[in-house]
Amino acid sequence: MSPEEMEFQPFIAPLTELLDIYRHEQKARKNQEKKDKTADSEEQDKSWEEERDMHIGWALF
Repeated sequence: MSPEEMEFQPFIAPLTELLDIYRHEQKARKNQEKKDKTADSEEQDKSWEEERDMHIGWALF
């Protein structure tokens, strides 16, 4: 192992750990965004259904 490699050796483990944490947080963030998007889409679908039902109700009179 060269002297340059030995100088960086103490940093590798902490950097690897921080990289793993970063990856985990990014994955969690993406999953949360996906859940939020799905919830927003479901809420919008429900709103459209309610509006449609209201228009159908008026059409019956």
